[in-house]
Amino acid sequence: DWVQKMEQAGLRPQEREFFVHTPNSRQFVPFDNVDHYRGLFVCGENPAFMFTQKGYLMYHNMTGIEGSVRTMTPFHIPNCEYGFVDYRPQERCLHINQLHAGTSADRHVYDTWWPMMRVPLNATPHYIMFHAVHRTYTVITSTPERYKPRVSELVDPDDEEQQQQIQQQLKDYYDRHVPHAVQERYSVELYSSESWELLDR
Repeated sequence: DWVQKMEQAGLRPQEREFFVHTPNSRQFVPFDNVDHYRGLFVCGENPAFMFTQKGYLMYHNMTGIEGSVRTMTPFHIPNCEYGFVDYRPQERCLHINQLHAGTSADRHVYDTWWPMMRVPLNATPHYIMFHAVHRTYTVITSTPERYKPRVSELVDPDDEEQQQQIQQQLKDYYDRHVPHAVQERYSVELYSSESWELLDR
């Protein structure tokens, strides 16, 4: 049963007593370090987190669950660092969770009016568009790269030796006289709307 699951999860006796004797009513559970945040957890039919990291409340619903959450407690082990455990009476089982759900914790920000996730693009974004049918984001980015003159416009495209010679001369010239000549290289990237993983480029 779910009491055995609590024992298997490594909960201390006082934590197990807290789960067993908590009434099935809406309540607030304070926490000091869930994913390095502090605040209150709102139990009940619409569970939510209230973060107080910056001195005022940031209210975020707990999404992705069905039914109510009776109670929760912070939970920290090597395989679940700074997570939490919640009990859902309709399922009669415990759930061990983390706020960042399998991705890097430093990518998520919860002490703002809207939950945010940092997505490292390693480029400058210019445009973004959501595709409703495929549920993907198309992002146009650019990265600076060293300017390379088109040698094929200056010499015979079939003469490889002459192309290499002109290319070296142009490189030497730009290294001496135009050391900071750069141009933007544009890319079209496709990201998943659920995990923001790069799908195609």
